[in-house]
Amino acid sequence: MQVRPLREEEKVIYAGMVRDAFVIPGNFVPDFVERLKVEDTRALIDDEGRIVSGLNILWNDIWFGQKKLHVVDITGVATPPENRRQGLLKQLLREVLRQEAANGYNISALYPFEFAFYRKFGYELASSSQHVKVKIPALAHFRSKTRGRWTQLVEDDWARFKTLYDKFCVGRFGRFDRDENFWRRNVLKAWEPGGPVPQNLYVWTDASGLDRAYVIYRHKNKDANGWERDMRIREMVWLDEAARHEIYAFIANHDSQAEKAVWNTEPGDEIYALLNNPREATIEYDSGYMLRLLNVEKALAERAWPVLGAGETAGFSLAVRDDVFEWNDGRTYRLEAKGEQVEVSSVAGTEHAGLSCDVRILAQFYAGYLSPFEAARLGKLEVSSETELAAAQRLFSPPGQPASFMNDHW
Repeated sequence: MQVRPLREEEKVIYAGMVRDAFVIPGNFVPDFVERLKVEDTRALIDDEGRIVSGLNILWNDIWFGQKKLHVVDITGVATPPENRRQGLLKQLLREVLRQEAANGYNISALYPFEFAFYRKFGYELASSSQHVKVKIPALAHFRSKTRGRWTQLVEDDWARFKTLYDKFCVGRFGRFDRDENFWRRNVLKAWEPGGPVPQNLYVWTDASGLDRAYVIYRHKNKDANGWERDMRIREMVWLDEAARHEIYAFIANHDSQAEKAVWNTEPGDEIYALLNNPREATIEYDSGYMLRLLNVEKALAERAWPVLGAGETAGFSLAVRDDVFEWNDGRTYRLEAKGEQVEVSSVAGTEHAGLSCDVRILAQFYAGYLSPFEAARLGKLEVSSETELAAAQRLFSPPGQPASFMNDHW
């Protein structure tokens, strides 16, 4: 068995594997083959030269607080049914992650078909989302208060959306860094089984000419006659609370076109508190993507950390267990913060650590999904020093930090 990128003539075989694995309808294979780059693929090849398992890699950036970091995003994982439950995907994925760690990547992410399966490789849940449905008349009390105007844009204006989005992402966790192709294909269009569907693209600009908010949405019929429909919001972004108010006022103006507005947002984005009648809205929670730290020490070193006050210090020592990658396992990682400076080091052994956890739980701290206090309360973090626990909480999960949320799939 060998792991290598696909060859051009093998792309159609792999595309068929992906189609069958994910039960994708429509004219999927030709479009997928056209877009697929062989250098972004890895396949496990048996001794007869057959593809027995394959996957697609996106080397992209994800925002973790004040920085966006390079991430190995895994997608399109497919094994034909005749080759399943033989450990082939395990062999492929472990080798790919080892190679990417050797290439200098310290983090990997994916959306799982099954959480338990990918936990075996050291991945853990790293985000969640709120699915919000609001009866549009419930937003009637929102009226425009700030001078400005809404302008409908087109797909070629993608850079204006990106500029706003990039500003919005700073300080947030889990937001995907998007290039032009991603904007055009995955954000500014919606996809139905029959193909792409156009969306309504609006930007709000204040009186000074500054873009401060946008809404991307479409109307979705709920019945065959088209008399009942929802306003499906792909994304809304704002630079401040005044701009957010203008978004809700804009949504309220659609009361003659749709019954409900529907969107996904980060946990803690409390719509109930903004409504006169909270019963006019429902919120459902869902799980998000998974994260894996490939190299713990380097991942900690490259992460953004809160800036402490002049002369302030905080530090903790954390023993990590990793049953997949031996270079992380059985080491104690020390993080010392002073002002704007952070130093990370590690030593073999775990006996003197103030905190201890599995690498999967550390990924949840890292992603901003679970705080050290929460992990300790849930029995997922062993604590021998309350002082170091408080320091870890201060550095991983400072007050006011937004919850981890990813609004894109790959």
